[in-house]
Formats: sequence, structure tokens, C-alpha cells
Amino acid sequence: MAHNEEKNILRARMKTLCASMGVPAQAQYRTACAQKARQFLCAQQYYIGADVVLSYAALASEAGTAPINERAAADGKALGLPRIRRGQGVMDFVLLDSAKPLKTQLVHNALGIAEPREGGAFSAHEAPRKNHGQKNLLVIVPALAFTPDGRRLGRGKGYYDRALALLKRECAECGWRLTLAGYCFEFQIIASIPVEAHDIRVDYVFC
Repeated sequence: MAHNEEKNILRARMKTLCASMGVPAQAQYRTACAQKARQFLCAQQYYIGADVVLSYAALASEAGTAPINERAAADGKALGLPRIRRGQGVMDFVLLDSAKPLKTQLVHNALGIAEPREGGAFSAHEAPRKNHGQKNLLVIVPALAFTPDGRRLGRGKGYYDRALALLKRECAECGWRLTLAGYCFEFQIIASIPVEAHDIRVDYVFC
């Protein structure tokens, strides 16, 4: 079986499992998972040392990110969220205004995903940092599934693979240390995912 076919079968199965998490009856569980994830993440050195955190606004079927995003902003991190360029197949990360409530800066796009209402695309060359030493960028990456060693199964559109490839190039050019942390529910960590050359692995997986 070709890798694409294997991935599509696995993708369909994981989408069904994740959809079951989006029902109102799972709200309390989703909240508990998000709070646990925030507590774990904030104790990790790759978060503590991050100048910039690029996260996302989770769908109802995904592990929640609101507690993580709010904590990053409260901790003085520069916080960015994805925004899709309509009709271009490209996703940018846009830095939010730390002086404004996060929710007031977001709007739902045509896919029902909350994204920044305004702002320019993040650039590792221009982003703010805490000091003049090592510059650290943390990207919290969603997926339908991860393996413990960082392989990732996305939703099939390639937005993250393209955006992360660009970030890797930018960080290499300007001396930033880039850390990719995959985030999901526990059941989304599985033993094996077929990978292709363009698939980007994450450095850590947490839930």
C-alpha cells in the first residue's frame, strides 16, 4: 500500500476519533486536559527560555490551547497564531498585541478556525526577543496523530509542513534556536505513521 493511501486511511480513522471529542459532553475532559498540558509545558526548559511562542487556536475536536496561549501572553512571551492566506495555500504566523485580550484579536475564517484579525506575518529576522543572547522560538504544532519520536500526521492540506519548512530556514539564517512541540490528546499518540520526504518531525510531543 502506498504511503498516501496509508495516511488517508489513518487520517480518516483519527478524524473520527477526534470528532468524538468535540461534543459538549466532553467539555469537562477537554478543559482538564488543557490545564494539565499547560502545567506540563510551562515547566519545560524549551518553554521557559522561549522568546516567541507560536501556537494556534484549537478546534473543538482538538486538545485545547486557550490556557497555554493565555499563560504565554501572561509570561511576557511574544505570542503568535496562524492565519491562512485565502486561495494561496499558505499559512503565516501573526504576532498578537500583548496589551489586548486575546479573544478580541481573533476572527473565524471560512473554515471555522479562529485566526488573527490583523497584523503582519512573523519573521525570525525581525521578531522581538528578551535579550541579546541566544534567540529561542517555540512552535506548538497540532496534528491528527503523533508518534513518540515526533512523526506527525496532519490533516492533508500541507499548511504546517510548508510553514514549518520556512521557519526552519529563517531560524537557520538568523541564528534562532527552533523547537517544535507536538500537542494532542493522549489517544493521538500512536506507534507508527508513514512519512514522506517533505514531512517535518517535531522535537517533543506532549498532552
